[in-house]
Amino acid sequence: MSRPLLQSALRETQRHFVDPRVPAGLVMVALILGFAGPFGTYGELDTMPRLAYWAAVVVTTYAVGYFTTQLLQDLLHSQVPHRLLRGGLVGAVTGLPVTAVVVALNLLAFGEHAGTVIDIVSLWLNVTLIAIGVVAMSVLLFREPRAPDAADANAKPALLDRLPLPQRGTLVSISVTDHYVEVSTEKGKALVLMRLSDAIRETPPTPGLQIHRSHWVALGAVARTVRTGDKLLVELKDGRRLPVSRSFARDVRDAGLVV
Repeated sequence: MSRPLLQSALRETQRHFVDPRVPAGLVMVALILGFAGPFGTYGELDTMPRLAYWAAVVVTTYAVGYFTTQLLQDLLHSQVPHRLLRGGLVGAVTGLPVTAVVVALNLLAFGEHAGTVIDIVSLWLNVTLIAIGVVAMSVLLFREPRAPDAADANAKPALLDRLPLPQRGTLVSISVTDHYVEVSTEKGKALVLMRLSDAIRETPPTPGLQIHRSHWVALGAVARTVRTGDKLLVELKDGRRLPVSRSFARDVRDAGLVV
């Protein structure tokens, strides 16, 4: 597994938890479960230990589950093109680390009474089914954006709304820069804290192409393609040259950029 994929999933998880709605929702769920005491925890633990237990379960399982989901979505994106099938696989695998976290917390909280092997298998099945359901629902609710049609000709990419007003011009390229993406337009450049895949989803109706795991270019900004040795590069009209990775070379050829 490549380090960039791990870093991308970690950045997305950090960005997700910065949204104040996420910790607020986790606190609410932890309080409800802590006071309700499901699965026998009401009788096993006093109020404060029970609240602490459920807070730990809610926060850690959500964080591990979200991180694993983001990592697997990126990892399987090209290998499993069908989004619903990919979502099912992601949900199934996500159940494993989440179950491991719950088992570890149960060992800390209850010691030898953490559960039998049958209990653990049952927990894994329940967690896996929930994970598959959640991921599949997100796939159905948040579909990939459709290709723009003629009615969208005057529309502007949603990505531009994230840029300072002086840089809101015609999109040229998007590149990964540390924890950010660098969005280049005909009016300048700006850094935005988001994943490249999410930024690309906000480029329509501007025709463009991902040429590398770290680069996207607008087709109208491409001057030509050049080769240096066995490396293929896209040269933009502003003079910059960006590398084309082997996994995206066919897309570049299919777009008619290689002559």
